[in-house]
Amino acid sequence: MDNISKGTMETDMRSKLKKKRMSPSSGVSAYSLGVAKVILVNFEEHMVTLRIVLGEEQEFQRVPIPITYPGAGKRWFLGGMPMVGDHCVVGWTPQESGGSGDTVGTKIPVILSWVLPGVWTGQDWMTTQDFTHDEWSFSPKDSAFVEGAFHRTRHKLRHIQPGNIMMSSAQGSDLVLDDSVLITNRRANEILLRDPDQAIVMRSLQQFHAMAGTRIYAGMVQRDANFLPTQMFSDGLLWDQPSQTGVDLESGELGPVHEGDLDEDLLPDGFLTPSRIFRRSPTSDGSLTRPLMVTQDNVDPFSFLKRGLFIDEKGYITTDQNIPSAIYGGKPIYRTSIPQTREDEPTNAILSPDDQAFTEYRIEVTHAADGTLPVTEQTDNFDADRLPRSNPSGIDRDQNNINSPFIEYVLGTVVGNDPFTVQGRELYGIPLKPIIFDGSGKPNPHWVSALGSDLSSHAATLFQLKPPVGDNEAPTFWSVLKNGQVRLSLGGPTRENSFEGVMEGGLKLQVKGMTTLDFQGGLSIRPKKGDPVNNIGLELSSSNGATRIYGGAPLQTGGVVQRIAPAGSNSPNPAPDVQIEGRNTVEVKASQNILLRTANFEASGSQMSIQSMSSLDLQSGDRIGLSSKTLDINVAGKSSQNYSGPKDLLPTNGALREINFSTSLPGLTVDKYSVNLGNREETFDIGNHSTSIRVGDMTYQTQVGTWKAKAGTNELSMNTTTGLKGDVLVGNVTIEAKAGTTTISGTVSATMKTSGQATVSGSLGVFLGGGPVAKTGLIISSADLDPLSGLPFQTFGMGSPGHRIGSSI
Repeated sequence: MDNISKGTMETDMRSKLKKKRMSPSSGVSAYSLGVAKVILVNFEEHMVTLRIVLGEEQEFQRVPIPITYPGAGKRWFLGGMPMVGDHCVVGWTPQESGGSGDTVGTKIPVILSWVLPGVWTGQDWMTTQDFTHDEWSFSPKDSAFVEGAFHRTRHKLRHIQPGNIMMSSAQGSDLVLDDSVLITNRRANEILLRDPDQAIVMRSLQQFHAMAGTRIYAGMVQRDANFLPTQMFSDGLLWDQPSQTGVDLESGELGPVHEGDLDEDLLPDGFLTPSRIFRRSPTSDGSLTRPLMVTQDNVDPFSFLKRGLFIDEKGYITTDQNIPSAIYGGKPIYRTSIPQTREDEPTNAILSPDDQAFTEYRIEVTHAADGTLPVTEQTDNFDADRLPRSNPSGIDRDQNNINSPFIEYVLGTVVGNDPFTVQGRELYGIPLKPIIFDGSGKPNPHWVSALGSDLSSHAATLFQLKPPVGDNEAPTFWSVLKNGQVRLSLGGPTRENSFEGVMEGGLKLQVKGMTTLDFQGGLSIRPKKGDPVNNIGLELSSSNGATRIYGGAPLQTGGVVQRIAPAGSNSPNPAPDVQIEGRNTVEVKASQNILLRTANFEASGSQMSIQSMSSLDLQSGDRIGLSSKTLDINVAGKSSQNYSGPKDLLPTNGALREINFSTSLPGLTVDKYSVNLGNREETFDIGNHSTSIRVGDMTYQTQVGTWKAKAGTNELSMNTTTGLKGDVLVGNVTIEAKAGTTTISGTVSATMKTSGQATVSGSLGVFLGGGPVAKTGLIISSADLDPLSGLPFQTFGMGSPGHRIGSSI
C-alpha cells in the first residue's frame, strides 16, 4: 500500500471541494451557473464587462464579453441594452477548444438570462441608492469615475398579470400588452389602444406629424427650425479635438475628456466648425479656404447653411437667434410665450415657468410631393425639406422652394413658421396679426408682428393660400382675431370673380357698427324674388347711421359708355355715374329732409309732381328756366316775389323782370288777370311805371267803384256814379292836341273856372256858341270900351246875348 503524503491528500480534498461547489476555476467540465454584475457597457460594440458575484470562488472583472439577447440575427433584433449595475445569470464556456476533464482551460461567462432585483420596492415605487445627493454631489466627471462602483438604482415596475407582456426602459418608458396596448414614456405621454371601447387615446404636450407634403403641429407653439447645436460654431474650445480620452491627474487612470480639458480652438468666435473633412477657415481677404473634401452644394454645410440663412457669405453665424437657449436631451426647444410683465418681446416658455406658452393646431400642405421621406426640425433637428434651393435673399419664396406650403390652416395663436426667407425669418416664432388697410385707408393685406400690440389684436385663426400658379396682386387669407374681429383678403385674377357662392336658403346679417364697402370693380345685386310676405326684393336700411351711394365712373355695358354724352357733361343727356331704376315706380322718402346737390341737375318724365306739405323753395345762383305748353300756379295762401339787382350789379344787364308774349293770331288775349274778390296794390318807392302799346287799345274798367290816379296832392278820379273829377293842387292842367281837335263837352253844362285869368285863344279865332238864342260872330263884352266914345259897350246896350263873361259866377 502506497503512502499518501499530506500535501497529496490536501490537494485531493480541495479538488473534491471544487467539484462539489461546481466552480469554473476547479478546472472540471461539470455544469455550473453564476450571477454576475455589469460594471461597464460598451453599447456601440454590444459588449459588457462583468464582475462575478455568485458561483465563482474568485471575484475579478472579466474581459468584455458579447451581450446575448432573447433573439437576434444578422438583420433582425429583439432585446434591450443593459446598464451598469444590472445582474445576470451566466453559464460558462471554455475559452479554448482543447482539453477535457481536469485539463479543461480557462472558461468565460456567457449571459443566459437577467435577474430582476427589488421587485417589492418596484411595486411600491421606491428608489434605492448607495447614498443621496445631499451626501455627495456628483459632477459629470465624478459620475464617470465611480460608474460601476456606486450607482443609483431606479425601480419602476408596472403590475403584470399572467399572459401579459411588458417592456420597460431604465429611463421610465413602458410598453404594456394586456387586453389593451399601452406605450408610455417617463413623463406620462402615452399612446393607448384601449380595448373596452375600442378607442385610440393619445396624450402628450406636443404632436408633430411629418408626412409627404403635409405637416401638423399641435399643442404648445414650438419653433425650433432656426437652431443649430452650439458646438457647430467656434466658442474658443475645440469640441471635436482628436483625443477624447485622457489620463486623470489625481487617479492616474484613463478616462473621458471633460470641458475643462478641451484644447483651444484657433478659429474666430461664431465661425462655422463642421466635421473636419468639410472644415474651412477664413483668410485675410475675407474669403474661405478650400475644404479637405470638395462635395456638392447639398452636402457642403457652408453652402446649404447659407441658403438657410444660418451663416453669411464669410461663414459666420448670422444672428444669435440661431443658437438655442434651452436644450434637453440634445433637442433645442423654443416655445413662444408673452411674459406677464411686458408684451414687447417674446420669451421661451421653457425658461420662464411663470409664462404660459401659446397653443396651436397648425396644418401645412404643399402643392406636390416627390415621395421622399420628410425630414423636418422635429424629426432630425433640421428642416431639410424646406431648405431653399438657392440663397433666398430677394428671391420669391414660392419660386425658390417647391416644398413651401401653399395652404396654411391654424387654430389658436398664429405664430410665424417660415424660417427660410428674409421676410419670414423676421416673423418666425413671433405672434402675428393681419393688416388689410394701411394708414391711408388703401388696401394692403399683409402680416405683421403683434408684439407690442394688445392681446385682443392677435390672430386666433388662419387660413392662407399661396396659389401655385398665376401672379395675384393680393394674397388670399382670412383670420379671426382674439377679440372676435374678422380679417379677410381674397386674391385671384382681377377680371374674374374672386368669390362665388350659392345659398338655397336666406341670409340674415346684422351689423351694429359702421359698414364700409369699397367695390373697386363694381357692384351688382340682382334679387329675382322678394320676401314672400312683404314682397321686398332689396332693402337698404340704416336705423342710426347715414346711407351713401357714390359712383365714380360713367355707366357702360360691354366696354361701351351708355348714352352719347360723356360723364360730367352739361349736355341734356350725360352718361350717369349712379343709376337707380324701377320697372314701375321708384319712391324716395325721408321723414325730414331730402337734399339733391349737384353741379347740373336734370329731372325728366312724362308726368312729374312735386308736393310739399309745408313749404317749397327753389333757389338758383344764376338762372331758373321754366318751359311748358301750360303753366298752372295755384296759391291758396300768399304769393311773394322779390327781385333785386341788377344782375351782377351791372346796370347794362337791363330790367330785373321781363315778361314777353308772342302769338301768331291777332286779337288773341295773351295775358289775363282776374281777381274774384279782393284788392290789388302796387307801390313804387322810387322809379317810374311805363306802359307802351304800339298797336291796340288800353282799357281800365270797373263795374262799380272809382278809378283814381294820383300824383302827390294832384288827383284824377272816375266814379261809376259821380263821373270824372280831376284835382290839381300843385301845378298846371294842360290838354293839348298837337294834330287833332280837343273837345270838352257836357250834356247838362260845362264850366271852366280859374282864380286867375282865363284865356281862350285860337290861331284862326275863337268861336263861342250860345245855343238857339245865341248870335254868331265875334263876341263883344259889355265891359269892353267903345273906341269912338270911350264908353263901355254896356252904355249903349251892346254885348253878346246868351254869353256871360265875368270874373265870377
